[in-house]
Amino acid sequence: VNPGANLKSFYALPENSSVVDVMASFEEYFVGIITQGGSCAPVPGIGWVGGQCTLYPEKGYWLIVSSGGSFSIEDAFLVDPEMSYELGEGANLISFPSAGSVGVSDGFPDDMEGSIVGVITEGGSCAPHPDYGWVGGQCSFHGGKGYWIISNDNISFSYDLSTLSRTRVNDDFGLSYPED
Repeated sequence: VNPGANLKSFYALPENSSVVDVMASFEEYFVGIITQGGSCAPVPGIGWVGGQCTLYPEKGYWLIVSSGGSFSIEDAFLVDPEMSYELGEGANLISFPSAGSVGVSDGFPDDMEGSIVGVITEGGSCAPHPDYGWVGGQCSFHGGKGYWIISNDNISFSYDLSTLSRTRVNDDFGLSYPED
């Protein structure tokens, strides 16, 4: 992770996914963790406090750290890559459930693409263009990254991973997961 805010997700988590347990050995580097609808932060002498102190595989997270580095999550299990996501109208901070990567057009089921206005991740975005398809500086989903999906409808979906590339085991920002 880089110093500051890093938009991440977890495609592998331990059975007990409380922030207290998952981040215990890295607590000194964390300023806080923010997700849609909640946050959690370490308070010296008290521990982690907040309204969202459990990590969920379907959510994206802003991990805010004081210094860069990498960390590994011990005893993690791969999450269900076919899990269902519930998007509300507007911005939704979600995960990508695999260690690999897939293009945005391939990753979204065809029947829902018309409802998506844009995809934003740390350092890039992608949006549908009526003549050119998906365009932007980040038009692929990658394991370990979090995504703001902007929808103009309420949608339930699962990623289409039929064209998934399995070339990524460690993400670009130092989070390490078990190889599948």
